[in-house]
Amino acid sequence: MEYTAATGRDPLNPQQLLELAMQRLRDGTLSCEQRARLFAGHGRQAGCSLCGAPIGAEEIEYEVEPASAVAAEQWLHFHRPCYYAWLQACSEQGAETG
Repeated sequence: MEYTAATGRDPLNPQQLLELAMQRLRDGTLSCEQRARLFAGHGRQAGCSLCGAPIGAEEIEYEVEPASAVAAEQWLHFHRPCYYAWLQACSEQGAETG
């Protein structure tokens, strides 16, 4: 399955997802702060924290709990490819700053 940015209809390929993740890290929309726990299960129509598209029940949803979460809305929700793009972007960002 291909994912679209919430603002557009064109499918995003893995490279575009990575570029979007890098952009979101630079502008502060997403963070690579230490995460406490990761859960995976059927999607519940939550908007993906990377691409913004809803995560349907037929898809795997990755839920990431921030280490300092005080409210459920601080959790991140990703489609599987979006989650891996975010992980890769965090890894690349760490390599640039390390």
